[in-house]
This record gives sequence, structure tokens and C-alpha cells, in this order.
Amino acid sequence: MTLPAHCAHTVAAAGAELLLYVLSGEAILSVQGESRRAGNGSAVHAVDGDVVEITSSGAPVVVLQFSVPLSSDRHAPLGRRQRWSSLSEPGREAATSDRTFEVLLGPAQGCCLATLFVGVVPPGAAPWHFHQYAELMVLLSGSTTFHDACGMRDMKPGDAVFIPSRALHVNENPGCEPVLVLGLLLPASSPSATYLPHEDTAVPHAIARHASA
Repeated sequence: MTLPAHCAHTVAAAGAELLLYVLSGEAILSVQGESRRAGNGSAVHAVDGDVVEITSSGAPVVVLQFSVPLSSDRHAPLGRRQRWSSLSEPGREAATSDRTFEVLLGPAQGCCLATLFVGVVPPGAAPWHFHQYAELMVLLSGSTTFHDACGMRDMKPGDAVFIPSRALHVNENPGCEPVLVLGLLLPASSPSATYLPHEDTAVPHAIARHASA
């Protein structure tokens, strides 16, 4: 959603949990009477029955809203519920092929229906791989070439792709600088939970390496 400057909007979590991510701008987010100033990279977890009020400041604000039905598979909680979260570089963890990520909301933060994270994709391409979870990936910065069984497509900031569970894919960074992606995992899991196909598995096509992975 995009809110003009000095505008308010309310969303309610009814029969679902909401994960909100501030993509750009700055806003005051209020949940059940508790308010925080939230800028780019901030996230909020609202459970069934919560009402979230978003009030933009002196400039437009863009907020991504993800709604996860309560009927979704639930991960065992790994920590107390954390309603608010924001990016902090020291919190990054390692993933495949020098990739790193930071979980904003997930089981460790008491969000058991989904995991919301920001990943850093360095120049190059990881091997063909798959996950046991489904993933919605949004490109936040830079440009990539996404490869799957349907072929390849160039992605720019704001583009999104849905990756079904166990679907072979590669998100290649053909540039010289790292790029950022936002990922939503269903069910909740770790972005590092990556599987490589058996060596006899036919991959959709070869990937030309534009830079070292």
C-alpha cells in the first residue's frame, strides 16, 4: 500500500496474522495502543484481532502487507512474541554461496506461521537448489536474473516472484554489487534451509556465470 504524506490508514488482522514491512518512507505504526516510528526496513507482526494504524509523515510511505491464514501450518515457537522488528546488520546469518540474511519475524520472534527476512545476494549465481517451504521473493535493490523451470526473467526493484515448495531455482546477481531481497517463507523456516538436487537430477538449463559466486 502507498500512503500520501500526512495520511492515515487502518488494517485489521481478522482470521489471519499480518506481517507488515516498511519499504520506503517513514510512518507511525500503532498496534493496540502501542506506537512506534517505523522507517525503511522496519517490520510489524499483528495477530488475529489486532488493529494496525499507519500514519505517514511528511512524505509518502510504502508498506508491504502479507496476510497469513490461521489455518496455515504452524512452526513451534522458539522465542517470545516480538511485535516490532527492524534491520540490524550485525544480526546477519550465513546462507548458500556467500549469501547472508537477517530474519525480521519468525519462530524466534514468536511469529510461527511465516518467516519474513531480508537477504543479501552477492555477485554471481548459487547452484540450482530448492527449499521445503514456499517463498515469495521481492527484489528490494539492484537487478537479478531469476531462473526456474519456466526459463529466466530479469528482475528490477519492486518485482516479485513466487517459488513453490521443492521448485528448483536460482536467483542470479549478474552485477558487481550485492543486491537485497525480501523473502516470505511459508511455512515458517530458516532461509538457510537449502537443498541441492541429486547429481543425476536434470536441471532446467545451464547458467552462465557472470561473476564468481
